[in-house]
Amino acid sequence: MIKDMLKKMKKTVKVKVITAESQLEFEMPKNAPGKDLFNQIVSTIGLREVWYFGIQYTDKDGNPAFLRLDKKLSSHEFADGHAYNFRFMVKYYPESVEEELIQTCTISHFYLQVKSDIMSGKIYCPIETAVLLASYACVVRYGPYDPKTCPESLPIDRLIHNRGQFKKTDKEWYETIIECYSEHPYMTTEEAMVQYLQIAQDLEMYGVETFPIKNKKGTPLVLGVDSLGLSIYEPDNLLVPKIGFPWSEIRNLSFHDKKFVIKPSDKTAKEFFFLVDKTKTNKRILELCTGNHELYMRRRKTDSIEVQQMKIQAKEEREMRETEKQRLNEERLLRKENEQKLEELKAEMLKKESDFAQMTAKMQAYQNKVNELEAMLEQERKAREELQSNQNKLTKMNKQLAEETAATQEERDRLRKERDEVQRKIEQQKNLMAAKEAEKAKAEAELLKMREESSPKKSHVNGRGDNISQEDESDAVEDCNAKEFEVNINASRIEETRVTEVSKHQNLQKKLENLKSELNQARDESKMKDIDRRHEYNVREGNDKYKTLRNIRKGNTMSRVEQFESM
Repeated sequence: MIKDMLKKMKKTVKVKVITAESQLEFEMPKNAPGKDLFNQIVSTIGLREVWYFGIQYTDKDGNPAFLRLDKKLSSHEFADGHAYNFRFMVKYYPESVEEELIQTCTISHFYLQVKSDIMSGKIYCPIETAVLLASYACVVRYGPYDPKTCPESLPIDRLIHNRGQFKKTDKEWYETIIECYSEHPYMTTEEAMVQYLQIAQDLEMYGVETFPIKNKKGTPLVLGVDSLGLSIYEPDNLLVPKIGFPWSEIRNLSFHDKKFVIKPSDKTAKEFFFLVDKTKTNKRILELCTGNHELYMRRRKTDSIEVQQMKIQAKEEREMRETEKQRLNEERLLRKENEQKLEELKAEMLKKESDFAQMTAKMQAYQNKVNELEAMLEQERKAREELQSNQNKLTKMNKQLAEETAATQEERDRLRKERDEVQRKIEQQKNLMAAKEAEKAKAEAELLKMREESSPKKSHVNGRGDNISQEDESDAVEDCNAKEFEVNINASRIEETRVTEVSKHQNLQKKLENLKSELNQARDESKMKDIDRRHEYNVREGNDKYKTLRNIRKGNTMSRVEQFESM
């Protein structure tokens, strides 16, 4: 039993696969073909657009190589310490991300790999475009912009490559990126990934695999292989190729040892060749050319039933997501309106509370004035009573004085003095009464004025708003050294009519112009690299990826072959 288990263990191996989104581990038979591992991976991650992808490993020389799907896993020569360690990654690129990529899963894998290639410098990206792409990356990571949930810091080193040329702190980079991010309040994750890829696919080095070669004169050159064809570069300028051959112009590719031969579709054009340093490089070139040529021709035919079904399903899913997005946007707008109304009501309530407090203070002052007036009236009443009493007393004394004419002179003098004293008190009391009357009149006038000021205004402290809502590849190249291609010299070359994504949108053009102007002020030109200066020159000349493509394909095949051989 134990012997059987040990025997079985020797026949299987633990395989580790890193994808763009996760790390997978499988127990695989050593003699299993690469195709089995490929199928296991795509089944696990739910990927159906398998023709874009491959499994990469590190060979015994330490160079990256793609797994042969028709060969046994154990037949591959791995680098020491890297046996059965693989990376599942993009091998072939589409011509148009928006038109060709169907599944969200596929879009996500492309987004993560392209982002990684930009950050590593494999794809050159000018700084203003890098900031714009970083804002889309923020949407992918943090969701649509919302000031309430916006992160207080960003991993700038994972968003902007080659920052050393600029005198900007991480905080300043943060502010620049967030300013762009704030313009995407309703963008979904998938929309952000697609927008990122649409901008990135217009970068000159996007999707291009390069190899050092020599023409028959022995001149060092660089071969570029991509979804559109073959391009020839000078070693010091990988932004602008000198010559281009679309896939529709190539009939046959083959190699013998270090010599790679290209036969054009145009029978009037002679075959030509280039040389590489290692035979395995030619194997890699032939494999890439075969896959890219196949996809190039397939794109110019009617979609297969499988692809049509995938597109229909993806369209239905996107329509559902769009409906859901619209619903969420409507809810978001409604919530925003309600929050605004709530703030307005709060402000109105605070104002009314302030008005009420002022009114209360005025009412208290009014009441105090009333109390003061009542006290004065009481004093006046008492003074009147006292006056009346004194007058009565005077009358009585006058009467008594008249009756007592016979009284003695002393008695009359005494009575006269008493009468004068009473008369003086009466005059005093009258003066006091007059003063009190004047003071009362003044108080009544003030009270009337206060009543007039307060009576037209009514307080509605409760307000409104009790019911306001607070919602807040599928087959590998055979083991041969030649490949005959399907030829269609009339195949559509729609790529030559394309324009960049930015040129389609005036607001994007303006945004990038403003970003470039702002960033140039912080740039240390002494730290600029040759590739930066070449890019600046291309911009001044009005060149872009597609204008260059049209230029390098000018003339017939024969003239371009002669141009290549004479370089």
